[in-house]
Amino acid sequence: MTSSHPIAADTTVHGAIQLLPGAVFDIASGATLTFTGPFDAPRERVFTGAGKVIFADGAVEAVRPEWWGFGADASAAVNDAARRAARESITLRGTVRFPAGAFLVSDYVPINRSYIRFVGESRFGTVFVTASPTGDVTGIDGTLQPGFNASTSSPIDECQHVGIGVLRDAVSTATFVDPIPTGGRGFVHRFATNALIQGEFADNPIDYYEAQTSGARVDILTTRSAQTGAANRRFGVVSDCTIAGFANASANGSSYKRVVDVVNGGYQGEAWGVYVYGADLRDGFWQSVETAGGSHAFDIAAPVATGVQAFDIHVAFCVLDGWKKTGLRIINLPAGSKLAVVDGYSAPGLADPALGPSVQIIASSGVTIGRSFEAKGGANYADHTAVSVEGGSARFIVECNITGAKTGIAVDASSLGIVSVSCEPHADQPMTTGVSLTNGASRVKINNGILDGPGGIACGIRLDGSSTYNTIGDYNINPGTVATPIIINGTSVTTLSGGAYRDVNHNRVLAGALDDGL
Repeated sequence: MTSSHPIAADTTVHGAIQLLPGAVFDIASGATLTFTGPFDAPRERVFTGAGKVIFADGAVEAVRPEWWGFGADASAAVNDAARRAARESITLRGTVRFPAGAFLVSDYVPINRSYIRFVGESRFGTVFVTASPTGDVTGIDGTLQPGFNASTSSPIDECQHVGIGVLRDAVSTATFVDPIPTGGRGFVHRFATNALIQGEFADNPIDYYEAQTSGARVDILTTRSAQTGAANRRFGVVSDCTIAGFANASANGSSYKRVVDVVNGGYQGEAWGVYVYGADLRDGFWQSVETAGGSHAFDIAAPVATGVQAFDIHVAFCVLDGWKKTGLRIINLPAGSKLAVVDGYSAPGLADPALGPSVQIIASSGVTIGRSFEAKGGANYADHTAVSVEGGSARFIVECNITGAKTGIAVDASSLGIVSVSCEPHADQPMTTGVSLTNGASRVKINNGILDGPGGIACGIRLDGSSTYNTIGDYNINPGTVATPIIINGTSVTTLSGGAYRDVNHNRVLAGALDDGL
């Protein structure tokens, strides 16, 4: 079929149709053109007018936004309209396939119904470029489903958002310019179950300055309104979802808030079975850069409210780089939660790591920091704690490798945990304390770790104050690099197993290794 074909009223095409270059359907406002049979068209504009297009299930392998004028040379308004029209053309389930290139956008057009896929060429191959200083860009958002009601609607299900990047900058010819945006997120994932988000990135390349003073780059869960009550808490449900190969980076000197916010601490929400992966260390990169006050790169913060839950969250193969605060903060995860962090590393911003630990666990239950995860310090490591467990946290397991910090791991007023960290400071970064328990830390088992490293450790394991009923056993401590293996002060009640002070070089128990602090 060639030439232009006006559609003045609702029209249904039942048979197979193939459009040739130059063919156009001009659909009048209020009219709907429906295709029930196989449809094929070149990747160019074939639909004009204000009317609507509908494809029956199976009519197309994938909907092409180019059919509505989407393109690298098109305006943001045209591209937004094309994104929206392509999404709305799907009847029950289907794919919107975006071409390779950089495309101007300005509106928030996420997946808003079940069984829809947005697919690009790759996270650096298909890029949405926005000059909007405050608006969200894309994502999976069940709160925008038709007829949404916070009290009665169910989350949307089985959605996929794959291979699309977001760049928050204006474009003037070939030059990026900085509009100094003040809010908005590159990607929002909200009120959706069984979703796959893969091969994405949000915001700008590593070597390009971009200012962002509020908001999160990737909101995995947020309600956007301070609604309370059991009915409204389901407004933020996210469950059984996988976020894979999601990258986010920025140059030093930029300014924005949380890069990844799994559960927004200010609002109500629940998360189950959320799996966050990077394809490898470089591909799972989050860097939070903020000049005023600092920010956490990866924030998992459940609100303090009855009935709110966030558990079975898995973070792997990620580089988490904070700015003046933490690389990874975990706060207020309630009893029954399960959060595993393995593979990758976390660090505070290199400009001033003294202002925040690499990993901070606050008032949370069921957190595991795996042995293949590394907590790193930075240039100003001298006052830095690599891992902090505090605020009544319980049932934690910390096994990660620690380098470059004043204190490797500090457990403060927390209990029922296992610490098996390996502290191996670099030659130019001596460590004051490897493992520190203070202020009532109790029932913590310290074993199966290593205290060694060319930088040296003044005290390997230190228990102070009212820390009680802790166990130290089978820790490999090198007397050549650890000045005092163990110090116990105050009223601590501690059990020492026979292998507590094992020489990593000669596999023997060290004589005189214990200093009871009396």
